Order: sequence, then C-alpha cells, then structure tokens
Amino acid sequence: MRSFIALGLTSMMALMAAGQARAVELLTSGNIEVSGSAIPNWNLSESITGSGAPIDSAEVVGFSPIEGTKDLWLKAFSGGRPLGVEQGNFEMDALPAGDVDGIDFLIWQRGGSPTPLSADDLDDWKGNFGAAAGRLTTAVLRQTVAAVAGETYTFKGQSRWESNYSGGVEMLSEFGPLGEVASPTTTTMELAFLNSNGSVLGTPVALDLKADGQSNIDFWQEHTLMGTAPAGTTQVRVTARADNMVWNDIDDDMGDHQSAFFDGFTLTAASAPATEILLNPGLEESPGSGLDPWTVTQVDPDPFGPGTIVEPSTDPTMFEVVRTAGFANHTTGGAAGVWLSPFHGSVDSPVDGTISQTVAGTPGGSYTFSGWSRWEGTYSGGVDTITNSPIASDVGKPSPTDTQMEIAFLDSTGAVIDSTVLDVRADRAAQIGSAVVNDNKWYLHTIHGVAPAGTVSVRVSASMLDGAFNGPGSQSAFWDDFSLDFTPGIAAVPEPSAAAICLCGLALLGFVRRPGRQ
Repeated sequence: MRSFIALGLTSMMALMAAGQARAVELLTSGNIEVSGSAIPNWNLSESITGSGAPIDSAEVVGFSPIEGTKDLWLKAFSGGRPLGVEQGNFEMDALPAGDVDGIDFLIWQRGGSPTPLSADDLDDWKGNFGAAAGRLTTAVLRQTVAAVAGETYTFKGQSRWESNYSGGVEMLSEFGPLGEVASPTTTTMELAFLNSNGSVLGTPVALDLKADGQSNIDFWQEHTLMGTAPAGTTQVRVTARADNMVWNDIDDDMGDHQSAFFDGFTLTAASAPATEILLNPGLEESPGSGLDPWTVTQVDPDPFGPGTIVEPSTDPTMFEVVRTAGFANHTTGGAAGVWLSPFHGSVDSPVDGTISQTVAGTPGGSYTFSGWSRWEGTYSGGVDTITNSPIASDVGKPSPTDTQMEIAFLDSTGAVIDSTVLDVRADRAAQIGSAVVNDNKWYLHTIHGVAPAGTVSVRVSASMLDGAFNGPGSQSAFWDDFSLDFTPGIAAVPEPSAAAICLCGLALLGFVRRPGRQ
C-alpha cells in the first residue's frame, strides 16, 4: 500500500507542478548588443600587443576615403601619449612614461614637488587614473571567402599614412612615451590559402607596405599581392594589419597627424578578373545596431537646437536624440547601450526619444518589464530647474523633462486596453534614498502587469519626454539591459484539502484491493 500511496503523491505533485511555468524572455536585443562584426563581412580585431587586451585601435570612418564614403582608421595613438604632471602623473615615471596610479595621489597628498599641487591637479589625476602610455597596439582586418585550387588570385588595397604615423618612420620622436628609439610598427597585407579545416597551406603571400614604397606623405597608395592556390585549397583569406602601433609626435603637446588608413580592397581570380570576390570590399556597408529590433521614435522640432554640433561635423548621428554608444553600455562584456541626448532641446522646443518593442501577448499571462538607467550629473530629467543653457531665458525655468518606462497591453486593432507606467525619477529616488538622482550610477527598474482579456500583443517602451539642455557638464541619460519576462497564467489545481481527500480515497482503495499487504 505504501508504494501505491507514494505513486499517488507523485502524481498529485506532478499535477500541481503542471500549474506552474517558468518565465520566458520575449525581447530581442534587450541588451542593445548586436551579433557579428563591426564591419559587415569582415573580422576586425583590436588589442594591446602582448596582453591581447581589447583597445579601440581602429574603426570605420569617413576621413577622405579613396573611394565611396568610408575607410578604416588606424589609431596609432591609442596606446597613450606621454602623461606628465598636467595629466596627474606627478611621479613622472621612467620610460615608458605615463602611468597614473596611487603613487601619484600620495605625491599630491604630500604637497607635491617642487611646487605645491592644487585641487585642479587632483582633478587631473582623477580624470586619468589608471591611464598608461607607451602601450603598443595592433589592428587586424580579415575576410575569408571560398577559393579553388589551381586558381591565381590578386589582392589589392589602398593605404594612406599621415606625417607622424609610427609605421612610416625609422625613429620615434623624442617626445613620445618610448623616447627616440627605432619604431616597432609594421604595416602589412597578406594573401593566404586555407584548407577545409581552416589551416594555412604553404607560406602566405605577405607585403610590408613600407618596403613597398609607402611613406608618410598623406597620399593614397595601392598595393598588390598575387598567389596561386595550392592543392587542397577551399578558402582564401585576405588581411590588412598594423602591428605595434605607438604614439608618435614631433612635439609634446598636440599629438597630431599620427593616423593611417585602409580602403579600396579588391580580390579577383585570373579566370574572371572583372568579378569582385570580396564582400563589402570598400567598407561601405553599415553594421547592424542593437536598436534594429526596436522601434525608435524621436521628436526634435529644432534640429539645430542649443546642443547640436553643426560644424565641423556633418555626421547625421550628431542630430539624433536616441542612438547607441559604447560609453552607454551596462552589459558585462558588452559594447553598447542607449544614449539619450536631451541637450538638443530647450524648454520651449524640447526633444523626445523613445524606444519600444511589441511582442505577441496572451490573456491572463504575467509580464515583467525591467531595464537599467544611468543619469549624468546635470540630466534635465533629474532636476527641478534649468540651471544653464545657451538660451539665457531658459535659466531658472522648471525642467520639463519626464523619463518613463511603460508596459501596455494591446487588442487586435493595436489599441491600448490597459497599461502601467513607471516614473523613473521617482524610482531612482526611492532606491537611492535621496532626491538627488543624477549620480551617474546604474539602477534597475521593474514593472509588472497581467494581460487582460482581449490582449493580442504587449508593447514595452522606455522614454525621455521633453528633454532640454541643462549644463554645464555632462547631461546625458542612458538605458541598457532590458528584459520582458512572460509567465503563462497558472492553471487551476486542487485545493490542498481536496488533494488530501483524493489521496485518502486512493489509499482506501488500495487498502480494499490489497487487504493482506503491509
């Protein structure tokens, strides 16, 4: 009988568990990250030489390309300039110079030498703490495509080097972090043939661009490599790279003209010389955005408002109220978050920025929408009064900015049946325990809702409404790491008392059928 009762208990527990469901994530790109390469169809790796740690040593830009509108910018200076007293390096480390660390703070604390150090000096130290100069950096751009054994391939590319690019000089400047030493920078292109396992066959065809006649004259120059695919070839890989780039300048102040650029790649086969094999050879295609799955709504009645930079940039993103940025990232290991730019607006001509996403909904289902926010020191959504603006009449007026999160349940026509709105400023204040909410820290916000009858879809949104310029200083807001969890409605299960009665009945039945069993 004990085994029969145990079976009944197990069955009843299974029935009760069936009424419970695990939450399901419904959002796409809730963390605002995008999969794939930053340059479509290419792989770009950027690192500090030796450690392999990531660093921003290259990106696609529009600085006078040889063709189209974009080229690859090699940031040879990204390893760091010499950091002196004016950057908080009071110790003035030996070469390679420029670590700003705790020893520098102790020197400031003790009064400095030979002259006393000021509060401004401490601000310089804070702003550069952890910075280091003289690091060598690398940027490698690659693409691999299908190839045929026995075919001859020609790989071409254009490069341009500015007057102080470390890859085009024999000796580095005495004003650089390494001093006047032989430049370690090499800039090369390569053509390699691979088998089906991705292993390199034979010796790649490589070209040192400096040896090919490239120099720091700031003009585009074409380079050509040619090779025949050996037996076993299934792929061909092309590479353009700069290794061991380092800060190099002719003085100790500006740090100008140290960049290099790549553009105008092409790969052709001898059997079809007019057919381009590479994908995105001119680097013209734009990468995906973590906001692609979201609907972005922006309202900017005056695109040339107080905080819009018109010159020297003509980049249309400078006019955007909502965009992604690396410095807006909250995701561990991530690269992007949502940047809100209230400074494009004014009190009388404010700006709106909203991101939203709509998913299928189920009546009776439970939905939880969450996301993280960070507000800089003078964000207009976190203050009562505008304290500074290029529009003098705005100063002293109440800030119009409202920041919200919403979960809305929609019917088959898209009309809102029910919704819940969260005042993010009030929620930040409750979590901080203070009315001062612009502390430049991340906070998690969460709202819940149960889909009413008639729900067909669920829309979640995060908004900055009526953003306005409020300086001086940093005044942006950021969103990241959204989530929408769905839990189906709990199925009806027997009350505990009813379940107990059922089990008693089962036990009694078992006893009657097996009177002699213990």
